[in-house]
Amino acid sequence: MNITVIFTGGTIGSSVQQNFVSTDTQMPYRLLAMYETEQKKKGAAIPHFQTEAPYTTLSEYMDGSHLNLLISCIREQLTKDIDGIIVTHGTDTLPFTAAALGMCFAYAKVPILLVSSNYILDDPRANGLTNFTAAVDYITSPTLPTAVGIAYCNTGSTPKIYNALGVYNHYPFDDSLYERSYDAYADAIAPVLQEFSDLRQTSVHFDTSCPVCFFQSMPGMQYYLPDNACVVLIHAYHSGTINTKNPSLLALAEQAAQKKIPVYLTGISASSTDYDSKAIYESLGIIPLPEYSPLVAYMYLWYKYSQKH
Repeated sequence: MNITVIFTGGTIGSSVQQNFVSTDTQMPYRLLAMYETEQKKKGAAIPHFQTEAPYTTLSEYMDGSHLNLLISCIREQLTKDIDGIIVTHGTDTLPFTAAALGMCFAYAKVPILLVSSNYILDDPRANGLTNFTAAVDYITSPTLPTAVGIAYCNTGSTPKIYNALGVYNHYPFDDSLYERSYDAYADAIAPVLQEFSDLRQTSVHFDTSCPVCFFQSMPGMQYYLPDNACVVLIHAYHSGTINTKNPSLLALAEQAAQKKIPVYLTGISASSTDYDSKAIYESLGIIPLPEYSPLVAYMYLWYKYSQKH
């Protein structure tokens, strides 16, 4: 078995330095050494690991330039004789990178799995080795389907492979992952995956700074349209509603219409109740997106409205 491990930094590739967690170029190789030690104790086979490191950063520093480097690295690895790819990554922006890779490589012929750690590897609470082992086990299993996903073990649970396109952002103060069943959004995401499939022979580009002007619905919030905005994404309340009586929203919709800037709404379900606040979406020029996750919506619009695209 040949597995490419792509190191990108994150907590799983960090150590404590001067009382702060910082990336450490030696820690990724410690992860491999820890895995090999555990496998030898079991008398189990150890795959051949090839390593790449297109960049090294804590994941909160991630921007479009990192995504472009990672996508390019994965694309190159897929031309080689390998059985799978593991990407080590920080937990903070893990679901965002997973969504981007899930769109770009949905039709890859080998599994592509992201692995992270909730604590540095030397911390006894860390799940990094458990997550990495789960990823290797998935890739080396002859019966499991190809997938782009996240290998992760929530605290007090067992490791699981989460679909890259169904994962939600972390809850506050919680490093656990949660996902929506693929069947619930398969039809919605299909046109997006087809679009990326048609791009397999060309490069996918994300602008360094995301061009999406994003708003999370909250009571009494103030909407505004930056001068350099080219697309707006509003995350609705759980019932698919937003405050359509908010004067600043009405002003934003008017300004966006004048500048021909699209305003999209994510988080609205076809089966949700039709409250009266939804009645004027069309007149305001607000475009409801299909029922894929807000994370996917954000990453898709980032790609869609990047300048090179």
